[in-house]
Amino acid sequence: MAIAYNAKIPHLKDALVFYDVKNPKCYSGSGETFSNLISSTTYTGGRRLGDANYYSISDGVINISAVGSSTTTGAAVEGIGDLAETVNFDFTTSTWMYITDFGNAAEAFSYRRTSRRLGFTINTNTMQFIQREEVSPFATNNTSVSVTNSLNEWACFSLVKSGNSWSFYKNGELVGTNSFTMTETITDGGSDVHHIGIAWSDDDYMSNAMSGKIGPAIHYTRALTASEIKELFNAHRGRFGV
Repeated sequence: MAIAYNAKIPHLKDALVFYDVKNPKCYSGSGETFSNLISSTTYTGGRRLGDANYYSISDGVINISAVGSSTTTGAAVEGIGDLAETVNFDFTTSTWMYITDFGNAAEAFSYRRTSRRLGFTINTNTMQFIQREEVSPFATNNTSVSVTNSLNEWACFSLVKSGNSWSFYKNGELVGTNSFTMTETITDGGSDVHHIGIAWSDDDYMSNAMSGKIGPAIHYTRALTASEIKELFNAHRGRFGV
């Protein structure tokens, strides 16, 4: 079976964040801190700064448990400033996920600043991008596509933003494209947080995290083409038997 960090990851020159904890350059093999393979930024697992009660790394993946209260469960990576600027423009984000319970939405990524939130969320039969306004009435809007997702299997979920066009992919195949105007933006600052696996409630508190595993994740500063998304999927599919 192919080893992920030996795979040829396409178009890394356009990537801002790439982490794969199977790669010893990303994760040393102990503790809960792992590094961005594109820059020197380090990430800390757990809920915010290192609360790893429901978070662990083993067998080359990040394990997340949904057991716990809304204020203590989940996993987060700090990532302050890394993606803040690019999420406002064209981007591509892609994450390998193994979901064991759809009781909670699984967020492939989420960016939060105070009350503002942007997130790419996977659920039983949808993939969606959510934005929550920072000011009252804190309206939440989303654009989504229907897709059949199954438990206990690896899948690669990707989102491409090109202007007001949002394209959703699963395992390298286009699921659907919608038109959606993003009115909320993230700016660099100390309260920006990049999360993985956490389901946020509409009142801006963390609800329970996903149950499952997270594999390689990458964020590009441009919109990848359909063929490039397929290329990205193929880079890791052998590892996950897809």
